[in-house]
Parts: sequence; structure tokens; C-alpha cells
Amino acid sequence: LRRGAEEEALFIRDVLGVCELSLVQIYRDLLLPHLPSFSSVDQLRVALSILRRLPQILDLASSSSPSSSSLSSSSASAEAQSLLSALCVQKWILNGKSSLSYIHDLYDPQQGALVDLLDPESDFPNPNLLAQCPQPALAL
Repeated sequence: LRRGAEEEALFIRDVLGVCELSLVQIYRDLLLPHLPSFSSVDQLRVALSILRRLPQILDLASSSSPSSSSLSSSSASAEAQSLLSALCVQKWILNGKSSLSYIHDLYDPQQGALVDLLDPESDFPNPNLLAQCPQPALAL
């Protein structure tokens, strides 16, 4: 951390009113809406980044409990849930044709019977995504 960076951050936040964005806000508000305009390489990078962080996002989304008195905890939970909702209604996963697809429109290529019945280019995730995706994220 550079000397004076904390003071600058406080000045920007307190005097100028500019707040630091959370990772969830960056994905939900900045990356997902503009994903179609990115190159397929950058689309793949964003999708992988989301998938790698998905277990954390799911934990955060489920961390709000009725007994929780922490406003920041419930706020973070609501924010995470809003990202999960956005992931359900926006195209953000590349298929085999390198086109963006809804996550619920793609099938698991490990299901052999499905591979024989469906189009491998449009009905399954991009092979590059599958090769680089962490296994726990695929299970979700």
C-alpha cells in the first residue's frame, strides 16, 4: 500500500462522496450488462471469474438469518442474492459456438446420453470454459 493511499481513499469517500464498489456490484452492475460487447476471450475470463467466486457468493447470499442484527451482513447478503438473480436472467456463459447463453439453457457434457441427443456446440458450455472451470463451481 502506497504511503498516503488510505488518506486519499478517505478523502475520496468522505469529501467527494465516491464509494468503493464491492465485487458483487462490479459483476452485477458493470460486467454482466456489458458482457455482450466484450470479446469472447474477455467473456470467458468474466465467466470463469464468476464461477470461481460462486461458492463465496452463495455463502454470502445464504448468510442472512432472521436473528442477524448486522446491517452490513444483511446488506451484503441481499447484494449477493441480487447478483444470483442477475445470473439467472442474463446470458453470461459461453456455449460451444462461443455465443453467450443462459446458464439454465446448457447441459452437463458428462451426461453421455445428452451428448448424443443434443447439439454439442449450442447446448453445452464452451470446452475452454469447462477445461478451466473449478470442479466445485461445476457441481453448483
